[in-house]
This record gives sequence, C-alpha cells and structure tokens, in this order.
Amino acid sequence: MGLGEEKAALRRELLERRGEVSGREERDQRIFRHVTALCQWREAGRVYLYLSVKGEPDTFALARAALEAGKEVLAPVCGDGEGQMAFYPFTDFGGLRPGRWGILEPRACGEGLKAPEAGEKALCLVPGLAFDRLGNRLGYGKGYYDRFLAGRQIDTVGLCYEGFLFDRLPAASHDKKVGLVATEAGVMACGREGSKL
Repeated sequence: MGLGEEKAALRRELLERRGEVSGREERDQRIFRHVTALCQWREAGRVYLYLSVKGEPDTFALARAALEAGKEVLAPVCGDGEGQMAFYPFTDFGGLRPGRWGILEPRACGEGLKAPEAGEKALCLVPGLAFDRLGNRLGYGKGYYDRFLAGRQIDTVGLCYEGFLFDRLPAASHDKKVGLVATEAGVMACGREGSKL
C-alpha cells in the first residue's frame, strides 16, 4: 500500500471514529482553556483560525475570545484553484457565509492576508483529523494548510481530541508539521519525544 492509499484508509477510519466522540462540550471547554493559557496565544496580535465543522474541536469560542481580547482574527477562504487558500479578517459572525466546501468563510475582499507581517506575533490554529507527537498531521487531503504554512515563520497549534493523537502518522516530506498540539488533556510540544507543557 502506498502512502496516499495508507492516508486515505486512515482518513476514512478516523472520520467514522470522530463521529462517535462523546462529551464534546466538556472536551471543547478544556481545549479552549489550554489554548488560551498559552503564551503564544496571549502574545499574538493576530490569530489565524479555521471555523470548525463536522465534529472538529470547537474554534468559535476561541474566535470570540480573540475578538474580545482585541486581536485581529482571520479565517481561510478557499479559492477555485486546487489547494488555493488565503486568510481574511472578520469582526463578527454575522458576516460569515458558506464557502466552497460548505464551511463558513469571511467575505473575501482584496487579495487576502496570507502571512503575518515582519516582526508580528501571530498564531495559527491548524485543523486535522489526527496529529502525532512529531507534529505531523493527517488533514483532509487537499493540501491547503501545507501550502499556506510552507516557508512561513508562524507559531502553529494543531487541535484534536486526545484519542486522535498518535505516536506516529504516515507523512510525506512536503507535509508541514505543527509546533504544538492541544487536546482536552493538555498541550504537547512536538518533537522527538513529544512532551506536555
């Protein structure tokens, strides 16, 4: 079985498993507390985040908290081309609309803000079906975040439930890793050992 087939099989299995996760509200509250306690969160003037769907850990509470703290909040807008994605700011949820994949998106005006400005403190919350202790992620197979993160200097936090944190996931050389993974059990710094903060 090739790497692509291995990822596809695991993706199908994990999508089914994620639909069976219980106690989501309490798990989401714990993830919220862990993320907002991070110094990377407190120091960030700009937060790039995805708007959660389909059983993903909730990011709407995080978006509200960031807006209330005076941070600039940006969410992705997927373009018509394969793998094209840019982030756009929003200040309230009323202006969001379903995009290409049925996921809520800000209204795209101009070219989009694709990366933090020089010297700016920013944080990117990264979606994934699963993460491993080295920072590898199993996404949805479109490569949006791999392209966005390529060559960018930005702190990254992957969000998942504890049962979706693995010792090792299949990964290719172009797959971009995250620096931290937050679950309901805590935040782990990714690396050779993978240690809880």
